[in-house]
Amino acid sequence: MSSVNRDIVCRWQEAVLAVESGRLGDARSLLWEIRHFSAKIWYNLAVVHLMENDYSAADQKFEECLLRDRYLAVAHFQRGVIACLQGRLSAAQEMFARAQEHVRNSDLIDYRQLGLALRLTQKQASDVWC
Repeated sequence: MSSVNRDIVCRWQEAVLAVESGRLGDARSLLWEIRHFSAKIWYNLAVVHLMENDYSAADQKFEECLLRDRYLAVAHFQRGVIACLQGRLSAAQEMFARAQEHVRNSDLIDYRQLGLALRLTQKQASDVWC
């Protein structure tokens, strides 16, 4: 593993530990320090903003995430949740439809292989009510 990759993994792990201990500002700062903005890093930044109830910033970060991986169904799903919370129901419907489309007829997408401790099921993507 190159020293750059090792640094990315170590910094990401520090950010995860900061989130787990409730230090969201520290987690956000640690993620910004990575400077290798993959879809995974943008996703994690978005989740930190969601935990801080900063829906606008979270939505922007999910959008950046999707620019790097447009097939990340869970990011579309999260954008749909944000749109619901903001009362933007037609946007929410669009995002949930994209999430369902990108689940690609699978019963389940398990994101643990990407270092994200979550799963999105076809049922979750299709049975959404705002």
